[in-house]
Amino acid sequence: GVFDDSEKIAASKVLVDLVEEADGHLDCGMIGLRVVFHALSDCGRGDLAYRMITRPDFPSYGCFIAQGCTTLPEDFTPPEDADNPNSLDHHFFGDIVSWFIQRVVGIRPNPRGMGPDDLDVAPDFLRALSFAKAEYTAPSGKVRVHWKREGSGVRLSVEAPENATGWIVLPDGYRFKKPEEPYGKVHNTSMQKLQSGEFFIE
Repeated sequence: GVFDDSEKIAASKVLVDLVEEADGHLDCGMIGLRVVFHALSDCGRGDLAYRMITRPDFPSYGCFIAQGCTTLPEDFTPPEDADNPNSLDHHFFGDIVSWFIQRVVGIRPNPRGMGPDDLDVAPDFLRALSFAKAEYTAPSGKVRVHWKREGSGVRLSVEAPENATGWIVLPDGYRFKKPEEPYGKVHNTSMQKLQSGEFFIE
């Protein structure tokens, strides 16, 4: 939120260029990791964030998995030092869970500061994934979202409490299918009021 709208395109390019210069490797500490993936999603590069997270070589979350970790360590440790770690169960890098839930699955609580029962469902249908799902407990009840690829499109399932408010917002280039087509709920739009249901998207 530090940039004006007129500055965001240039700032986004600088961020993407820095990530590409590092060959998609992480190049920040715990403070930066709380925001860098969200910032990349904000500039339409969730794919790049996902590549940074999953690459198997040091430093990355994928490297943790390659080293056999089942919890988050305190440090990104080079493979040659993996036998002498600090804490192997630490919260420093844990905001990655928030990115998967808010940006990939798309459950975004209280986006307008109106209260915890106001939320958007705004998924990112990353090409590297065939499905994603998550749930969130709002005061009014469970919110469950699941999307999966079907043929050339995506089936989006949303379960939300009746008194929850908000919107379903599709990524750029996607539209809800028309009502006469399978699973279609609304006209050929990319945004609609939050409601439970199954939606076919192309």
